[in-house]
Order: sequence, then structure tokens, then C-alpha cells
Amino acid sequence: RLLEQITRACATATLRERGVFARAGERHDLDSALRASGFRATYRHLLRRWLERIAEAGLLRVEGTHFVADQPLPDPGLPALWSEGERAFADNRPLFDYVRHCGSMLEPVLCGRESPLETLFPGGSFDLARGLYERSAMMRYVNELAAAAFEHLGALVPAGRSMRVLEIGAGTGG
Repeated sequence: RLLEQITRACATATLRERGVFARAGERHDLDSALRASGFRATYRHLLRRWLERIAEAGLLRVEGTHFVADQPLPDPGLPALWSEGERAFADNRPLFDYVRHCGSMLEPVLCGRESPLETLFPGGSFDLARGLYERSAMMRYVNELAAAAFEHLGALVPAGRSMRVLEIGAGTGG
């Protein structure tokens, strides 16, 4: 629930920063919202999801294919949500640190001024990724599941035979 609120708040804050839905009565279809935001076309699908979630929260109204702001998008209260997140994710700081960093990078990444890789490897550093992949509770669990699955599969291989593994989608180490 909290991650959903933070995500919607980051989307709202980014649109506000870009001056989208800043006036009562402002209306956009997806393409005009994309142009108004200055986001790269590759993020059209993301903008659609954002607008749908913001409308579901009652901050925009849907009229056919248009999103309408009856009031300017409000300040989403990110500082309070970040504080709540600090407490809620005290036992999973690597995940929260990653989410917070991504939230700070939305506008420059979506507008093409920063590489999306900066969200995981800021300044070329592996520290954020390492924390996420090695110390976050979720990834420790997933890694233990993968290790147990391969241990079981390895035990099924007849003596004198080897198991070959093809990894697909590699790149960040996840």
C-alpha cells in the first residue's frame, strides 16, 4: 500500500514539476500529455499507467480518451511519505533506498537527460545495486529459492553427466 502511494506521489510530483495538469480544466489525451511533459516517447506506456493511477485516486477525471484536471494536481506530500517509508522499511533499507533513488531520478530519466542505468548504478557505482541484490529481504529470499531449485536439479543429474544452464536476461546480476 505504501509503495503504491509513494509511486503515485512520485508520478504526481513529476507531472507537477513538468507543468502538466497545472490548471483547473486542463485536459490531455495520452499523446498531448506526452508532449506537454517532455517525456521521451519510449515512456508512453509508463505515462499511461501513471495517468490511470492518478485518475483512480480521484486527482484526474477520465472523459473518453482524455484525462481532465478539475483542479491543478495537488502537492502529493512526498516528504511525509518518505518519512513513513523510512519507518516501514527499516528492515529492508536496500529496497527503500533504491525506490527513493528512482523517485529522485524520474524527471531526468523520462526526459532523456540521464540514462536509466543511473537508477541502479548512480555515477557508475555498484553500491546501490549490490545492496538491492545482496541485502534486501526480498532478493535474499528469491536468491535462496533459486539456489534450492538448482541444488535439487543438480541432484537429479545422473553420475558422470553434467548440467548445462543457459541464463537469459543477464546484465545487472539480478
